Amino acid sequence: MGDGCRHVYLDLGANIGVHNRFLFQPEFYPGTSMRSAFDESFGSAERRALPSQESGICAFAFEANPLHAARLRAMEECYLARGHRLKVFSPNAVSDNTVDSLYFQKLKDDNAVMWGGRVRSRHELNVDLQNHLIKYNLTEKMDQMAQNPETLYSLLPDNYTEVMAIDIAAFINQHIKDRDYDRSNGTGTVMAKMDIEGTEFHVLPHMEKSGVLCKGIIDRIATEFHPGIYHKPLNTTHICPGYECFAEYFGNYDKTPGGEKCGTPTFIELRDSEDYLYDTESPLEQTCPDYQP
Repeated sequence: MGDGCRHVYLDLGANIGVHNRFLFQPEFYPGTSMRSAFDESFGSAERRALPSQESGICAFAFEANPLHAARLRAMEECYLARGHRLKVFSPNAVSDNTVDSLYFQKLKDDNAVMWGGRVRSRHELNVDLQNHLIKYNLTEKMDQMAQNPETLYSLLPDNYTEVMAIDIAAFINQHIKDRDYDRSNGTGTVMAKMDIEGTEFHVLPHMEKSGVLCKGIIDRIATEFHPGIYHKPLNTTHICPGYECFAEYFGNYDKTPGGEKCGTPTFIELRDSEDYLYDTESPLEQTCPDYQP
């Protein structure tokens, strides 16, 4: 899947896909805080705007919210027609393992209900549902769930949707790590943006244990941490070196499962980029006329 891609951008928690537009259509988003990271990883704005056959850049976008899937697929089709290699996985949740399913919980937002959300495992969902039933004194339904756990899914509130999980470390090992591309102009770069609403506290340690958090496999991750969800302390420093940044949260970052250290660990920076959140300045339909919001 990654063959032919000198550079790779992994959009982990793509939302409506605007960061992929920052990447491939930078002329429309001069004020994004991601610009310097993209320039350093993939080259100038002019270079990134070229078709992938010339720039060598490919993007892979993962988003769990099913409400964004149609827009992301339309963007994928449109960008491919324009020569930009964009592959979308939606509704799919970035995970630390591949299981039958996870559950996307849509959270209410003052501005738009469709924006907020998080992914829940079956265990977490069970706890959520029990708390919901206790809160509303639905003892009869609690008895049903106790007698037959499968009734759990019929009792779900409307704001839960079943989605498939993708083990992102396995994906990287299978499709990105040993991808085949022309190295005559040098080694490519792999950069990820991660905004997965607390799941990073499961996914990043799993990536470390899987041996993919090393430069040459993933060179850079720009991530937002959500400490309120898992009660982790949040360092106010905006950017910190990969080892120190990761070790503060997870520890033992530079060791692979076999105990061997990376030559150079992945650089991780704390970055919350909510620029152009609603993508109204240069609407997608102007670039992709077939897309109807």
